[in-house]
Amino acid sequence: MRRLTQLYPEFSAYVQLLVVDMDLGETAGELTHFREQQGYPFGLATTDARTLAAFNYVGRSSKFGVDSKGIIIYRAGYGDGTDAEWRGLFQRLAQ
Repeated sequence: MRRLTQLYPEFSAYVQLLVVDMDLGETAGELTHFREQQGYPFGLATTDARTLAAFNYVGRSSKFGVDSKGIIIYRAGYGDGTDAEWRGLFQRLAQ
């Protein structure tokens, strides 16, 4: 998250970054409080089991890049995603 916090502002006028909490028990209010405490420049959201199934969510820290047509153009797992990969993804999504 620290890397995204540093990289995202460069693209925030062109790309919306939304971090989705996969813990089905947390509320939107709890996430808002956490976001404010951490100073994240992007949004946090809750989800539901149906959305997790639609994205084939299989484990912790899954990452998806979804373009303006709703097509998943990037998928990575825990620990994946270098600064260069994130920058490239943001550039693709900004086009």
